[in-house]
Amino acid sequence: NFLLVKDSKNCMHVAIEGSSEKRNWIANGYMPLRGAISKTGYDVPGDVRRAMHNIIKNWEQTNRMPLSSIVGHSQGGMYASQVTHSHDSHYKRAGTQIITFNAYKPKKKSNQMHFKVKNEHFASLCSPSGRYIPIKKTGGHLSLASNHGMKYFLQGLKDKSWPEVR
Repeated sequence: NFLLVKDSKNCMHVAIEGSSEKRNWIANGYMPLRGAISKTGYDVPGDVRRAMHNIIKNWEQTNRMPLSSIVGHSQGGMYASQVTHSHDSHYKRAGTQIITFNAYKPKKKSNQMHFKVKNEHFASLCSPSGRYIPIKKTGGHLSLASNHGMKYFLQGLKDKSWPEVR
């Protein structure tokens, strides 16, 4: 699911939802395999990346507003990162910032920031750790998925300031 938001400065922001249904979790199980056999280095198939890019591009043209950011959590973060990475020149030219939270295998680019709760291991299982900006949260469980949800990210973000993560 995509969400298009227009802010008070007439800038567009796109949010891509993370796993929310059984079919999403089934697809998550195939991502490491798809990425391992992919010759392109992407876990998201090319036709899906093109279709998502075309939706976003159509919104830009229809609304005649700059696309300020694309954000995503978990699987939504993977889509946000990999879709924009595969169409990099378009998003860099637009000055679009990509922001992900506990995303699986995000791409490394100057216009992408990838946050991860420090003790979260589910999303980063197959991802290079150097791609993430760590977010500490209070408490702490060392398990694969207990720190994965947005509530844990938001809890840890309270201690951050934007200049600190640039």
